[in-house]
Amino acid sequence: MGHVKSLVVAGSYRDSVFLMKVSSQLSQLAGVEMASVMMATERNKELFQTAGLMTVQIQNAKPDDLAISLIAQTQEQAEAGIHVAVDMISTSNQEKKQSNGSKTPERLEQALAADSGRNMALISVAGDYAAYEAAKALRNNLDVMLYSDNISIADERRLKEMARDTGRIVMGPDCGTAIINGVPLAFANNVAEGCIGVVGASGTGTQEVTCIIDQMGQGISQAIGTGGRDLKQEVGGISFITGLQYLIQHDATKVIVLISKPPHDSVRAKIAELIQQTTKPVVVHYVGSDDYGLETAAGAKTAATLAHTALLAVKLAGGIAASLIDDAVYQQKVQDAVDKATDGRFLRGIFGGGTLCYEALDIFGKVIDPASIYSNIPLKNMNRLANLQRSIGHTFLDMGEDEFTVGKPHPMIDPTSKHKRIAEELADPQVAVVLFDVVIGHGAFPDQAGDLAGIIKTAGKKHSLPCLIASVTGTEKDVPSRSDQIKKLQDAGVIILPSNDLAAKLACDVIQTRERG
Repeated sequence: MGHVKSLVVAGSYRDSVFLMKVSSQLSQLAGVEMASVMMATERNKELFQTAGLMTVQIQNAKPDDLAISLIAQTQEQAEAGIHVAVDMISTSNQEKKQSNGSKTPERLEQALAADSGRNMALISVAGDYAAYEAAKALRNNLDVMLYSDNISIADERRLKEMARDTGRIVMGPDCGTAIINGVPLAFANNVAEGCIGVVGASGTGTQEVTCIIDQMGQGISQAIGTGGRDLKQEVGGISFITGLQYLIQHDATKVIVLISKPPHDSVRAKIAELIQQTTKPVVVHYVGSDDYGLETAAGAKTAATLAHTALLAVKLAGGIAASLIDDAVYQQKVQDAVDKATDGRFLRGIFGGGTLCYEALDIFGKVIDPASIYSNIPLKNMNRLANLQRSIGHTFLDMGEDEFTVGKPHPMIDPTSKHKRIAEELADPQVAVVLFDVVIGHGAFPDQAGDLAGIIKTAGKKHSLPCLIASVTGTEKDVPSRSDQIKKLQDAGVIILPSNDLAAKLACDVIQTRERG
């Protein structure tokens, strides 16, 4: 058992994004096995407890106290980790001083007093406080991007009704991606501005679509996020509908794209009614849906995958929607992948992007018997993986789900746990193919491909490797660039496809070829 060390900093609030980055840095220190830095709310105390990081000191802390806890191999390493955390927090506090010597506003009222022209609040605070802060922002006539999660669905509905009644919008909770007036917010990419507007209830789905649009030479007018629960019956699609209404009226938007998992039937009908009322072309993709009768009748174009969504939008915008890959090139990649596949039988898909995992599951499940597929986010007729630490058969994992992020940052911020799982799958002789995603851009870990390349090369010195297949979601304007990440992965022997759906299709083709013998 490692050494648990904690520290509570009284009355020191910091936002969750910053705290996740501190947690990530601590996790990479020598000897540190696990680390978490969070506000000491009751919900977060439960997470500390579940992760084995709870101490009496944290148990007695107040909700506005900052709690640091880690497990290290030695007492000295544990103490060193605490010192690093304190230094990072202290340094950040110093950096909060502006160049003119005045303090960065710490309250909404101070920010508005300094600049009354502000019109949006991006909120990343503990869920216990997030609804209160969002309501306060709405009362001050601000739109809200609510990155925070752990907000009740009743509070979500209340906030969104409040926004609708005052002509504002709440993007979220748990909204990770938006591009507003050309500004990327949270996990988003540097894409060209243009005439295609997006409403997305999926963060990585929106990233995949907007990045492919950028690659095809078109641009984004707005990308409005809603949070994944918005289209449930309990919320009623309030923000999704508000976003669609805005894009219908927005002069710079000539083509509209709608992305989400299948909405509740009542919400879906409301969306279709709006589609029918607009003269602007609309592309709809409900990830995992096969029935688009309602949308087609309303006049929408419907897409089979995220990449197909982007290509349809580009064509409708007057661009050249060339195929992402020539058939001959794809067939050569199939042959290369089959040649690289080991004697194993199974596919393992390890994802940081939830929607990308969902799409890959959907594609794979239409070709391979769903009864042979296991996941922590299983689709119809698939199996829920009972032991998340041990893959069975064909396994797909969304490493960004709560069960993998207790006491840890999301894998897009710190991919350590995701990359460790990939290394484990590479060592399994039953595995023929490992499929994974790399999503770059604002907020993401700076060099996922470089880190993975090192892991792959190390594994290759110990044992034969299965076939590795991946796609990279990003643009050339991101830092690092998409081509930089692709080259590092290719140099490590990874077969790269231009989109997530094509990567999943290639993995299917390899498994089918192996099954046919």
